[in-house]
Order: sequence, then structure tokens, then C-alpha cells
Amino acid sequence: MIGISESKIDDSVTDGEIGIDGYVPLRSDRNRQGGGVVCYVRRDISFNRIDLPFNNTENIFFDLLLPKTKPIVIGILYRPPKQTGFLNNISATLTNIPQFNERETYILGDININLLCDEQKIPMGIRRYREFCALQGLTQIIKNATRITEKSSSLLAHILTNSKEKISQSGILDIGISDHQLIFCTR
Repeated sequence: MIGISESKIDDSVTDGEIGIDGYVPLRSDRNRQGGGVVCYVRRDISFNRIDLPFNNTENIFFDLLLPKTKPIVIGILYRPPKQTGFLNNISATLTNIPQFNERETYILGDININLLCDEQKIPMGIRRYREFCALQGLTQIIKNATRITEKSSSLLAHILTNSKEKISQSGILDIGISDHQLIFCTR
């Protein structure tokens, strides 16, 4: 599965134009100026898309249906940098997923909450985000900067899971085409 945040495409772009051989694209578009998410699921893996109410945040949620395992919740998000109400919206959204607290979950994307901060002066927004994660039983597993410029570095892209013990590796990759790094995990 490959998730892309800030895809910057709209409905004038066809699935064929953004297709990857062997993968099924799932989309939540905004426009070509920003936002949007795309997820590619390998064609031989079954899934069921979950349509959820989630205000002002592009998202894709689906159940990944692997053999001999319960459905796994996957979420791909893009939260614009100045969006307010995100934690209330995502909390309300997760309540619409049947038995969410009992299911293996992975939520990833460009959340635009910088988790690289002075631990002595944690901003209220980060404190509330950490509280949200704790209440939902989610751990953020990316630990290094995901956006690096000449003047700053920040950890804006996150992978949240309630099944950290099932992750064999995770981290960032510099793919060299943006100041944003690619994040990954292997289950």
C-alpha cells in the first residue's frame, strides 16, 4: 500500500493518468493548488473503502482484508497547516468506525503538527495532539524531521498506530524531489 498526501490533483485528472501498474488508486481530491490524498492498494489485496464524515480534511479510510487476520483500519490524511478543529473532527470520525478501539489501525499522512519541539516548552496544540493519541491508544512512530529546508526542520508527517509491536521497520527516506521526506513503515 502506498499513501500520498498533498496530491494536488482534482477531478479533471483521470485514474489512468495517475495509475501504477498492479495497484488500485483510491482518491480524495481537492484542487491543483494544494491538498488531496491518493492511496494505492496492490491489486491482489482485498479492501473495503469506509466513507466517513471528516470536515475540511482530505482523507481515505479503508479496511485492509488480509488472509487469516481481522480487518485492518488504514487512514490517509492531509491536514492543511492552519486548519482548526482537526482533533475534534478526527475524534468524531473515528467514532464512526465500528469497534475502532479493538482493531489494528494505521493512520498516516501530512498532519502539519510539528512534533520537533523543546520538551520544556511544549505548545498547547502539540500537548492536545499527544492527549488525543493517548486517548485513542495510538503511537506516533516517526521520530525524525520529515520536512527539511535550509533554515528549519520539522516533523509534520506522521504514522499513528495502535499496533507498534507489529512494525518491523519505519523511518524516513530523502527522495530528493521535495523538501518533504517520504515516511514508511513495514508491517
